[in-house]
Amino acid sequence: MGLDILIDGFFTDWERRISQAVTVFDDSDDGFDAAGSFIGSELSDYADIEKVMLYSDTDFFYGLIDTYSAGDSKDFSWSLFLDIDDNPSTGYAANWGSIGAEYLFLNGILHSWSGKSSGDWSWEPINDSCIALSQGIQTQHLPEFAIPRPRINWITNNPIKLYFQMNDVRGTGWEDDYMDNLPEFGEGGILFP
Repeated sequence: MGLDILIDGFFTDWERRISQAVTVFDDSDDGFDAAGSFIGSELSDYADIEKVMLYSDTDFFYGLIDTYSAGDSKDFSWSLFLDIDDNPSTGYAANWGSIGAEYLFLNGILHSWSGKSSGDWSWEPINDSCIALSQGIQTQHLPEFAIPRPRINWITNNPIKLYFQMNDVRGTGWEDDYMDNLPEFGEGGILFP
C-alpha cells in the first residue's frame, strides 16, 4: 500500500495523473457572506477557488485545491464535506441541505459527524486517521491531501458526494468570514468518481 500521489507540496505527480483525475473548475468570482448574500469581488483571491482536482486509488482518496493566488494560512480556512452514502437525509445538512455529510475534513483534520439531527454541528475528530496534508510549496496552490478510504468507510467503488468551502477569515468569528463554495450554494455536491 503506497501513495500514488506524494503529499509533499510539489504537484508534478498530479500532472502524471491528470488523465485519470477529475478536475472541477469554479470560473466565477462569487464570494458570499455567512448569511449567503453575494459579495462578488470582495472575496480575496487566496480564498477564491479556481479548481479542485480529485483522484482515487484502491487505498486513498486524494485532492488538490487551487485558488487564484497564494495566501497565508492564518487568512483562510477550508472545509471538505464528504457524503459517503450519497443520501442528503443522513449526516450533516451541508450546502443548504443538498448533501448529508458523514465526514468533515476541516483544515487538515478529519472528523466524523456525531449529531442527532441534520442541522447539528457536532463533529468528533478521528485522531488516528493517518491523513497526509501539505500547505503547498508552489504558488497558487493550497492543500493537497490523501485520506485513507477505510477511514471514511468508502470501501466500494460507489460514487460519493463532495462539497468544498474556502473561508476568507475577516473577523473574530465565522459570521464575519466571506466564503467561496464548490459547487455553489444549494447546488448539491460534486459526484466522484
